[in-house]
Amino acid sequence: MRIDLDEHKCIDAALCDLIGDNWRALSQVDIPELDPACPPDMRIDAHVSTDNLSYAIEHTNLEPWFGALYDRKLISELQEVLARVAVNKGRPYKFDLAIRSDWHRIVASRRKFERSIVDLVCGYCDEASVLPEITHAPPKIANIQGVDVYAFYNETKDHDNAIGIYRHLKPDRKLEFCRSIIRIIEKKLSKVNSYSDSCKTVLVLQDAHGRASKTSEILKILKLNEGSLKKMNFIYYVKSYRGKSWYLVKIKSKGIFENKPSIQYFDASDLGSLVKG
Repeated sequence: MRIDLDEHKCIDAALCDLIGDNWRALSQVDIPELDPACPPDMRIDAHVSTDNLSYAIEHTNLEPWFGALYDRKLISELQEVLARVAVNKGRPYKFDLAIRSDWHRIVASRRKFERSIVDLVCGYCDEASVLPEITHAPPKIANIQGVDVYAFYNETKDHDNAIGIYRHLKPDRKLEFCRSIIRIIEKKLSKVNSYSDSCKTVLVLQDAHGRASKTSEILKILKLNEGSLKKMNFIYYVKSYRGKSWYLVKIKSKGIFENKPSIQYFDASDLGSLVKG
């Protein structure tokens, strides 16, 4: 498994703040996550050393709601399917799905559910292809593993062969975001904390959606869980959803939460040269 491109760019951004321009001082750059010899509970995303300091770095994506990353993966797969079907049928397609926002918690098999969604969309394309006007295609409804799913044509989409997910049971976004942060704390910290005796520990939180939360809200959530984060020396928040213009917010430095987090701006195309998988 290769380290994600955006992941090592985020880590690079954090390292730019940690060591500045002193790149030559780096004596070691390891990716324990990709090392099969490394114990599973110590497979952090990066272990970096300078002449006199070592940093244990763990990166994670923030989810604006539970399962947002699954939704993005599903949409990506469906767009590929639509593109292939459009070529075969000789006409473009623009669809939306109405689906429960918590489908990830309900289905017994996420992979089988995703395949059934693909089959549903392909079936809808087959039915729509015989109509003189695709806009006349009636909605298609299915119950998949106890979850109602609706596929319907949406002419308002900006480009052809596009599909989106409309969540007809919208969650409380703030509550969902708080829960996602707590899940990150529970899931990620044990690995990086195992390095706390020998390294400075670093947590890098990435918002690739742009709908996660304000920096002040993230700071508040993290402070409420300060006890769990006591071994964390540095915490960074990277907003990476604005094209090449990213910015890095330092939330915790040298073991202390920042009252006024500092912000640094980066061109994403300049990042990613240090940490490579």
